[in-house]
Amino acid sequence: QVVWPAREDRRWVGTPEFMAREQLEHSRHVGAQIEATHSLASFGTGTAIAALAERLSDARTFHRVRAAAASALGELISPADDFAALHALARYVRRQHCDGTGLLLPLQFVPLDAADEDELAGRLGHYLTLRAVVEAIGRARDG
Repeated sequence: QVVWPAREDRRWVGTPEFMAREQLEHSRHVGAQIEATHSLASFGTGTAIAALAERLSDARTFHRVRAAAASALGELISPADDFAALHALARYVRRQHCDGTGLLLPLQFVPLDAADEDELAGRLGHYLTLRAVVEAIGRARDG
């Protein structure tokens, strides 16, 4: 008898969870990290959710990987685990985009002529990650 180590509603991607977690954490190749997020999205475990949430919160990670981690967390939102992935996404929003009282901070727009290229790239990455988080939260269903 073969036991597949993935969620019943997902196809197994062929990568064991521990290898996908290691690839996400240690690979320096953006494509490999994004593939690892796709692999981890097929597992509904707490360790997969924690690895994705950690990568999402790491500001040193390339924004496309962070967006892929947010999307993978959106796929893992489930009432079976008390919405652990949704809580991870909400925790990211509270830490990165809210003040001390829990209110959302206003987005800061910088005129293109007043910013250098590095600042613009950073703000674009920040925006694209936030957009992926909002889209992932929007996929949450309670049933």
